[in-house]
Amino acid sequence: MHSSNFFQDLSLLNPDIFISIQRSSSFFKELKKLKLKKCIVNPHFISLTSSYFTTPFPYFRSKKTYEQNCLKTC
Repeated sequence: MHSSNFFQDLSLLNPDIFISIQRSSSFFKELKKLKLKKCIVNPHFISLTSSYFTTPFPYFRSKKTYEQNCLKTC
């Protein structure tokens, strides 16, 4: 579980793109509060139903790594 310090640090950095492999619903809820420009995350119910998150789907079918597919969707 991530501490609130992680989210505070992330908000201070204000990245254009944030890529995460975390699949926790509480993590997604906190991440959504930050209002980042682009969040690329693993498939999860929240990430699939929310337009805030981008999910490279289906990334497991290609020969490329997850990170390569994530950057391709930007």
